[in-house]
Amino acid sequence: MYVTTNSGVNWNRVGNMPIIPVFDLVIDYKNNRLVAGTFAQSMQSFPIDSIIDTPILVGINHEKSKQNFVVYPNPATSFINIRTDKTITSLRLFSINGQEILLDKPLNLTQLSIPSLKRGVYILTITDESQTTTSTKFLKL
Repeated sequence: MYVTTNSGVNWNRVGNMPIIPVFDLVIDYKNNRLVAGTFAQSMQSFPIDSIIDTPILVGINHEKSKQNFVVYPNPATSFINIRTDKTITSLRLFSINGQEILLDKPLNLTQLSIPSLKRGVYILTITDESQTTTSTKFLKL
């Protein structure tokens, strides 16, 4: 398995997983294992701790996350509206590859201008006055 932290410019091998062609990867959160399905239609399972030394954000667990804001329109072209009953203390925007694009401490932000963003999926993370952090995805056309 390889990981990138700079949008695919450089890739580094992670952990001690053998080099095999993989068709699909799934994280078994309950058992803390990475399950790899190979092109030969076999499956291998690896403890996540044996592959990586430190936790890596691999996605957003929407099942455990209660949305405290609404982003619309989605998909969007030039702006997104942010509707919340709480005061936003921090706003972070990430590419789907995990690259931070924006870090802002807005005052009464209700709209974010996005015409300069490339087409793709983005993750918007908002922290409110109670220090609750919530994330959502949106599509930029």
